[in-house]
Amino acid sequence: MNPRWNAFFDNARQQHGLSAAQASHGLAQAVRHVVRQSNHRAITAAGISRTRYLEITVATDHFRALYLYSALTHAGRVSEAIQGWHEQLRKELITVAEALAAVPESAPMGNQALMYALTAPYGLSRERADRAVLRVAYMLGVGYPYRPDWQRDHTLTDVLTSATVDELRDMLRQAAHIDAHHPDELTGLLRGRRRAQN
Repeated sequence: MNPRWNAFFDNARQQHGLSAAQASHGLAQAVRHVVRQSNHRAITAAGISRTRYLEITVATDHFRALYLYSALTHAGRVSEAIQGWHEQLRKELITVAEALAAVPESAPMGNQALMYALTAPYGLSRERADRAVLRVAYMLGVGYPYRPDWQRDHTLTDVLTSATVDELRDMLRQAAHIDAHHPDELTGLLRGRRRAQN
């Protein structure tokens, strides 16, 4: 096992009171999930090898949360596992929402009128359109750690700013479809941000 994985594995065991078997199961499940992800056509099309994908992924907080979710669930601590996973997603969404708020109005993704126009064909309310835009930003945020070398010094806001109208049109279509089936996960965050802004 990679020394970095060993350190992570041992630290998580101690912090969360996991047995060696529980921790090992969680790590194996998390790695299997990442290996499956590495076969996705978007990853292979980007020219990212499985080894490179694993190397990047295991260094992220998202992987840590996935590992803990698997290990705690295996330990029978389902409520704790779900709470930790939801907390990680909340942190990721807040990071993405802050990056999105910093996108200049001159960029497609910072142009609210344009975003509403692109979501109009799907009959979305303003709140649902805002959710769709945030979901697209989250999709782009998920890919941020895997950005190409020429974007290494780019912030997440830079990446969102560079999204083209054609890219956003396709991604908003996907986001609108997802929102129709899973609307609740972003509603609380958006309402919280509106209260903070008012």
